[in-house]
Amino acid sequence: MPHLIKTTVISVLALMAGLAQAADAAARQVEIRFGLVPSVNDVRQLATLPVPGSASRSGASGAYVAAGSAPALSYLQISNIGSSQIGWEAIGAAQTTTAQDHGGAQLRVVTDELGYGHVRVARFNGGVLPIAANHLTQRICWNGSAYVLSCSAGQTVVGFRRYWKLDGKQNGSFSYQNSSTNPPWNTMSDSISIF
Repeated sequence: MPHLIKTTVISVLALMAGLAQAADAAARQVEIRFGLVPSVNDVRQLATLPVPGSASRSGASGAYVAAGSAPALSYLQISNIGSSQIGWEAIGAAQTTTAQDHGGAQLRVVTDELGYGHVRVARFNGGVLPIAANHLTQRICWNGSAYVLSCSAGQTVVGFRRYWKLDGKQNGSFSYQNSSTNPPWNTMSDSISIF
C-alpha cells in the first residue's frame, strides 16, 4: 500500500510540473495574427532595463535595488506596441509617440516593470481598462548578470512583463501606472500616443 501512495504522489507531482512547464511554454509561444510576441529570449528587449544599482531612464525614474524577496517598484516602461497592420514596434526610452501608424483588428501594448506593485491602472484615451485587458503576464528574473523571462530555479522574480489587449481600438493615448507594494510606496507611470 505505501508503494501505491508513493507512486501516486510522484505521478501527481510530475503531472503538476508538466502542467506548469506547458503553461510557461504556452506563454512564450502566444501567437496573434500579426506574429509572435517579442521573443522571451531576446536579451536586447530586456537590456534596456536598468541593471541593479544603475539609474533608469528619464520619464520612468528610479534606481533598481536588488534586495529582499519583494523589491519596491523602481522602473516602469512601455516597451512594445503591436498591431495587425504593422506588427511589433519596439518603443525607445524617450519615445512619446509610435513611429508607425498602427491599426487593424488587433492592438497590443507591452509594459515592463521592475519591483512589485499592487495598484495597476491602465487607460486608453482616458478610460480605465478592465483588469482582463492584461491578458498575459510574464515574470522577469535576474540571473546575476542579465534579466531573463525564462526564470530558473534559484532565480528571484524581480519584475513583470505585461501584455495589454486593446483589440478593436485605433489611435489614441495609452497610459499605465502601478504603485509599489512596499517602501517607498511610490507610484510610477508611462504613456504613449499610438498612431
